[in-house]
Amino acid sequence: MFEAYKIRPVVETEGNDESKYCQSFSTLKQAMDFIVVTVRTDEDAELRDGWILEDAMEDMNIRLFWTLYGVNPLDQGVRVSDAIADMKSEMACYSLLSKIVGRYIVDSTGYIYPLQVKTMDNETLFDLAVMLGGDLATRNVIRTGILEDSRSHQDTLIEWANEFNNLHRNREWDGEYMEAIEDFYEDKVKSVKVERGAGSCK
Repeated sequence: MFEAYKIRPVVETEGNDESKYCQSFSTLKQAMDFIVVTVRTDEDAELRDGWILEDAMEDMNIRLFWTLYGVNPLDQGVRVSDAIADMKSEMACYSLLSKIVGRYIVDSTGYIYPLQVKTMDNETLFDLAVMLGGDLATRNVIRTGILEDSRSHQDTLIEWANEFNNLHRNREWDGEYMEAIEDFYEDKVKSVKVERGAGSCK
């Protein structure tokens, strides 16, 4: 079973012997930069200044597509990925992923985790609910940026609990859990304020 997933743009090029070479990239910009450099360094391409990039890619058998990878659990310090499917677009990969795992979250490094709250994670969910409840009970809506009558509290807290537990999934706590969860909550509150434009309120 995969621990996480990732979606990456992949560039396929063709060698002189018509063999295929594939290279994945972290971002679409990196993939496009690679394609541009490949076209410009091709001796034949330099003679055709009127080409647009799409024409050059077709003529040179360069293909850009998106691949959904399954990320295996860390084993002896190594985490490897297996290609699950190739799709024509990034959104198609996300659509396929949602069919495989349902809801998911994306962390700051681009890894995608299934959104599931396990029994062992209920403590985190409870602690976050207490913190948010305290803010709402004191009508501290400006600080949180979260409306009191919002019906999305449950989903928000589940997402936060999953994100926190994914960030610390391999950590053995030694008395510093409450400080970590409180700092995490404060960071999430600040991010909500920025997203909803609450930062200008006083």
